[in-house]
Amino acid sequence: PSSAPTGYTKGTMGGDLSKGSDFAPTGWTCASGYSGTIAPLVCTSAGGAYTLAGCEADCTEPSSVTGYDFSSASGSLAKTGFSRDGVACDTGYSGTVTETVCTTGGNPYTVTGCEAD
Repeated sequence: PSSAPTGYTKGTMGGDLSKGSDFAPTGWTCASGYSGTIAPLVCTSAGGAYTLAGCEADCTEPSSVTGYDFSSASGSLAKTGFSRDGVACDTGYSGTVTETVCTTGGNPYTVTGCEAD
């Protein structure tokens, strides 16, 4: 691709762009807010553009969920490899917080476990 598709950042380009078993363009990374392993896909016709796969939108932090304190939340928001912790029950709530990966990248992850005292 001549420009970076959504979810990708174009760096210094290199690698083998021939349409064969040695096809291995380099220089692409997942953009901020996206994670994954880049998988360039060879073009389907001579002179055509190759495509990119592998970067997926990360989950986002929930903006406001009653009963939860996200101020110490940390860990990965990547949809694949999600590992979020540090969310606590807010004042007046108790329980054990469970953070669950979003079902669709770009959406907030979910939290459960806190109940009003």
